[in-house]
Amino acid sequence: MIERVTAGEQRELERRERLYRDDRPPPDVKGRTVILIDERIGNRINLRAAVEALRQEGAKENVVAVAVAPPKRARR
Repeated sequence: MIERVTAGEQRELERRERLYRDDRPPPDVKGRTVILIDERIGNRINLRAAVEALRQEGAKENVVAVAVAPPKRARR
């Protein structure tokens, strides 16, 4: 079951990448400050994953901007 779900999620990630990038390469973030914008922090796991991925790519600093967040989550 885990393998089936993982494969489905991987296909979805690849579909979204094709949709959003349209054959453009990923941006080079090494040594740069990256601003992540989310309309709300509903699923902080996705946001944390994005921050971690940017760290692994060598981003100098990650800034998270949200329009609305509960105070406890905003502090995190």
